[in-house]
Amino acid sequence: MRNVAFVLGLLVCSCTQSQPEAVSGARPDTAKSEKMAHVERGETGELPCSVDMVLRAKCQQCHGHPTANTAPMSLTTWDELRAEAPQRRDMPATKVFERMATRLHDRLRPMPPRDQPQLSELELSVLDEWLAGGAESGPACAKELDAGAADADADATPKQMTDAAAKPAREQPKKTATESQDAAMADHAEPMQPAADAAQPTDADAPDPAQPVDPSECEYVEVRAQKDAMGTPYDVPADATDLYQCFLIDLAFDAPRQGLAFENLPDNKAVVHHWMLRSLGESDRKPGTLITCDDLYPTNRLVASWSPGGHDWYLPKDVGIDLGRGLFILEIHYNNIGQPATTDRTGVRVCTAKEPRKNTASTSWLGNQLFTIPPRSSEYPISSRCKPTHQTEPLQILQVTPHMHLHGVRATMRLDRADGTSEMLFDEPFAFGSEKSYRMLGELRVGDSLVSTCYYDNPDNTVLRMGVKTSDEMCHFFVAAYPPHQLINEFFSVENDTCLGPE
Repeated sequence: MRNVAFVLGLLVCSCTQSQPEAVSGARPDTAKSEKMAHVERGETGELPCSVDMVLRAKCQQCHGHPTANTAPMSLTTWDELRAEAPQRRDMPATKVFERMATRLHDRLRPMPPRDQPQLSELELSVLDEWLAGGAESGPACAKELDAGAADADADATPKQMTDAAAKPAREQPKKTATESQDAAMADHAEPMQPAADAAQPTDADAPDPAQPVDPSECEYVEVRAQKDAMGTPYDVPADATDLYQCFLIDLAFDAPRQGLAFENLPDNKAVVHHWMLRSLGESDRKPGTLITCDDLYPTNRLVASWSPGGHDWYLPKDVGIDLGRGLFILEIHYNNIGQPATTDRTGVRVCTAKEPRKNTASTSWLGNQLFTIPPRSSEYPISSRCKPTHQTEPLQILQVTPHMHLHGVRATMRLDRADGTSEMLFDEPFAFGSEKSYRMLGELRVGDSLVSTCYYDNPDNTVLRMGVKTSDEMCHFFVAAYPPHQLINEFFSVENDTCLGPE
């Protein structure tokens, strides 16, 4: 289904909201001269405390131990930063710290992603100076912050973290530049935030407390990656890059059902980038469980999806989404770069309604599929107008999820009324690999239209085109609304429930 579905691509950039996982084992309380002697002999070194704190605060949710969201390497120890970076055919051989130095200032794929808390000037200067100096070993943080004391310090406040970092781990006859940075970090008026603070969701992606379902309403089902009907975990090949695998799963509902909630079921976080759940009609049934994503399935309809930055989805109290009769395709995008074969059972837990709710919703594809982006352009807009051609009554918009690739930097959606007035529904930064959904709860009346706009940076000297490769671009907005299957127009598409075209 890669020829009709969007391609999310490789998540290499670092995520935010770290977890305080560090190297295992206690660090010896030795002098720096001893430590550097170990380094010269090729033995294990330590991350300087200031560097360690930045990585904990802004990188290790994905680049932790183990990695998550298909991040290809961990950034938790000095040895990991000095290791050879996983290689792709289009990349030269580099150390991890050398690639990190580039990614910190990459316009297309910055680290951290654009829509996440960014490195402060102090944090960036600490990393830049350390990386430019060859990523040398240095004095580690005080033991209070080490993995051996993680349980005691899991709830540490920013001040406690910086106080701990300020404690001298060992006597030093002379401060190096990196050690001076350690002290500056401890004295800085805006200390770095630990994971507990960084993980707080924004208003845009926070679950609505009014929406979670009552379990008594549900018959729960699970749709998971599996290589056979017995539920055996799927075998992810070694060194898999941009692998799209589809699974056909039949839950054989006796009648059409509604979905009230969709909860992500992560398994092998190190290799999974996204999943998409689609319903099928009986005419599209294929033999077996493992099916190709490249085939056309004329009856398929997108139901729900998840990617890094996403959240569990709960429908409003009087709405359920159309699930059909329980014949599903689960599409999962895998990346297992430079790693041995592994297994996965990632999927989604669905609350299916025991009794149907008053309103049934569906998911539509909005956006533009015919565009180019000129070279050397910044914040270049691509817009699309959705004016439904089969709408017979007001549509209630429940949720919108924008999707672009590496060059996307911003997404907006405007509601244009038939009376000439307009309302901006959202205007938010976009980051590939950290894609958020926005709950709208707006009304699209007959004669109204939705104008969705993607913004791109193209610093290259070549034209950027729409396409399914990660190096190409897309401009899609996935919109859940009710009544179902009315947010559509006549613009040609191999997908169902689309409202596409230029503005």
